[in-house]
Amino acid sequence: MLREFYTAYITAFSELPATDALKKLQTLPKKYCTAGLLRKINAQSQQGHVDADPFTQSQDVDLSWINTLAVRRDVKSANFYTVSLGDDISQFKVAIQLTVLKQGNSFKIAAIRSFKYKKY
Repeated sequence: MLREFYTAYITAFSELPATDALKKLQTLPKKYCTAGLLRKINAQSQQGHVDADPFTQSQDVDLSWINTLAVRRDVKSANFYTVSLGDDISQFKVAIQLTVLKQGNSFKIAAIRSFKYKKY
């Protein structure tokens, strides 16, 4: 689910400012995230506390990030995952820690716990 979300999200983000890409960027989080997380992101955005895209922790996205996309489950906690995205040009990687919960018949991103940048 996380790989599917991030692949679609990065693809749509990289195609901006096309109208279709903007629509996808608005609908993808609704499909893959809990309502609580979306409310939190919206509140932070309205208060001016969002400096970068909450899902990629960047202001720009490159389609090549799909090639470095890695999803790992935290072996200590069943609901925690780390999504890593790399940038071959600057050789930096961002690791985003997420909480994923089951809602109905599907899994959804419930929280963006933390992130960190590192050189690789």
